[in-house]
Amino acid sequence: MVHDVNANQDQQIVPNNMAVQQIKLNPEFEHLSQAIRRVRGQSTVYIDERGYNYYHHSIRRDIRYLTCLYRRYGCPFSAHMQIEAGTCINISATHPQHTHEPAPRYAVAYQNIVNRLRERAVTENTVAQIIVDQEMLQYPEAEMDLGRPAAIRIIARARLRVSPPIPETLRAWVGVLTSEEWSPRLQINFNGQMVPFFQGPLEILHTENSIEFVGIVFANVGFLNESAPHIHSVNTVCMDGTFQVRPQQPPDIDQLFTIQIIINNVAIPIVHALLVNRWTETYCRLLQFLRNDLNLNITFNNLQIITDFEQVLRNAITKVIPEANNSGCWFHFIQAIIRFVRSHQLTHICTVN
Repeated sequence: MVHDVNANQDQQIVPNNMAVQQIKLNPEFEHLSQAIRRVRGQSTVYIDERGYNYYHHSIRRDIRYLTCLYRRYGCPFSAHMQIEAGTCINISATHPQHTHEPAPRYAVAYQNIVNRLRERAVTENTVAQIIVDQEMLQYPEAEMDLGRPAAIRIIARARLRVSPPIPETLRAWVGVLTSEEWSPRLQINFNGQMVPFFQGPLEILHTENSIEFVGIVFANVGFLNESAPHIHSVNTVCMDGTFQVRPQQPPDIDQLFTIQIIINNVAIPIVHALLVNRWTETYCRLLQFLRNDLNLNITFNNLQIITDFEQVLRNAITKVIPEANNSGCWFHFIQAIIRFVRSHQLTHICTVN
């Protein structure tokens, strides 16, 4: 078991001629004397059949010397064993007792599941919740001690260490997302196949042949292709942007815009876009991506598009998808009424009447 903290190289080593006591490993815990590989750290920890942990300190003349994991807290316990994994642990008779309690029996399972979470986090693009569910089935004895929120945080921290650098502008993200180094690692796992999630930049070509960058767009094309027969029956599309729940960096990101389709009364997000402004031309380019670039199996005639009451977005829908019916969202309508009532001190009148 590899531990984050490096072993203290100045600790006292038990001489070969010192009286020792052998601890025979129980078959039930035979694997506890084997090194458990970890994603981080260089030191190695061994566990005897009583549950005590030892640092790998050094190797001399084919003997592996160990010190107690709590040596720096005053436990003088030392031991040594053969280099081969699974051999007997020989402890010194000078200090035959630890000064602390042994680790719980689930300690190895706990460390194993942490190792697996960190390893899969950096080698797979699987959703964190799915990784946690799969690994907790393999290590049920450690599930209660670790917990789902902590397991998801372990995956997030592991992925943060291998994430690409955050560029200064959203436009610079395009170079990172399409680079040879990061493009394969940023694909998503869909039904066992790696498919790209990033679909490219959103750009507007002006009449003077200048190109204006307005955002980047993401979509799971594999899912859309597989769901084409179901998407054909879609008659309602919802779209809206959020200005608070969005990446804080780069600073030029103005909003996260999401487009969803309704299938069997379930909203399924199919397009995510990071936009740099809220202009009509920007919304038009995004809607052109939805209509032309994705090749969705959707009948746009009489399609019901539900949005908030942002006028520039409604104008863009009229330009790009004129045959669709655009209606305002009931939630935003009620929210606007409540704001009006509160801002004009009409709450008491509405309550009484």
